Amino acid sequence: AGSLRVWNYKTMATLKSIQDVTDEPVNVAKFVVREKWIVAGDRNGCIHVHNYEENEEVESFCAHSSCITTLAVHPTDPFLFSSSNDAGHLIKLWNWDNDWECKEFHGHVGTVTQVTFNPNDSNSFASASKDGTVKVCFSSSYLYMFQPYMLMVLCFYTSKNL
Repeated sequence: AGSLRVWNYKTMATLKSIQDVTDEPVNVAKFVVREKWIVAGDRNGCIHVHNYEENEEVESFCAHSSCITTLAVHPTDPFLFSSSNDAGHLIKLWNWDNDWECKEFHGHVGTVTQVTFNPNDSNSFASASKDGTVKVCFSSSYLYMFQPYMLMVLCFYTSKNL
């Protein structure tokens, strides 16, 4: 079953263990510190939100038709990105302050492997895909597409200093 552990990376000690978050293996997890949450994506495409201080489930819902590949948390707004291995290669933007309202982004023809908010402009984001592209989105539409590799892009790095 899917469980979560919070580790001290210096001592390798388990600080918190949250059991039975889901019946499926957890593929990815992110902290939402301002909410005291851990958000986890599982193999069946479901998202599970857990309060790590109260050790309580906040929300759990089916987000995609296949395993979640990546999650990204907006630095200030109540937004969570998710993507998966689903056939539509969708990126979904979830608003937890608006009952988990969802907006979909289309454009990749391969599995989206990473989504990240721009550290210099949190109203934009970039996505990487196994289709070999990195796409940059401003104000709900893709404006730039980079094709740095012919095989696939699994991840990329963003920095405020670039």
